[in-house]
Amino acid sequence: MAKKSFNVPVFLSIFLGVILVTTIAITSQTPTPSAPIAAIPGQEPQLVLSDTSVDLGTMNVSEERSKDITLTNTGNGPLIISRIRTSCNCTLADITINGVTMSGFNMEAHNSFVLKRWTGTIAPGESATLKAIYRPFVMPVQGPVERIVSFNTNDPQNPAVEITLRAVVE
Repeated sequence: MAKKSFNVPVFLSIFLGVILVTTIAITSQTPTPSAPIAAIPGQEPQLVLSDTSVDLGTMNVSEERSKDITLTNTGNGPLIISRIRTSCNCTLADITINGVTMSGFNMEAHNSFVLKRWTGTIAPGESATLKAIYRPFVMPVQGPVERIVSFNTNDPQNPAVEITLRAVVE
């Protein structure tokens, strides 16, 4: 009976070919991070926020509190919202635009691929609602706390936005 030998060069060629084809397939389907979308002159969006600083008051560590913040586009062009993220795992954000809600934004490292790539558009004269949620029981602390919800826009005057949440946790 003939002894079968293992052909290392053939195996390596096949293995590297599979890796190469897989990498090309994944790369071609993965959207690249989008650069900020520049506004057309004369059609710039303009973001107006109902709040940039929120006092959630004194709360128990087992509570959850939230605040709805209105994002209004008072400009002449579409307002693009992207890269919603929070400063702590205990803080979440949801956004509703045109009746459609995208939920569960968290620290950037914890956001899913879909949330990291999500963008939303607010038409001129329209508004959206950003719900900032604080859950101290996720990362128990006591005393004064400050958490941030941030996002990017294509508003030339507000490319990076931060909303500060403050509370006293007992």
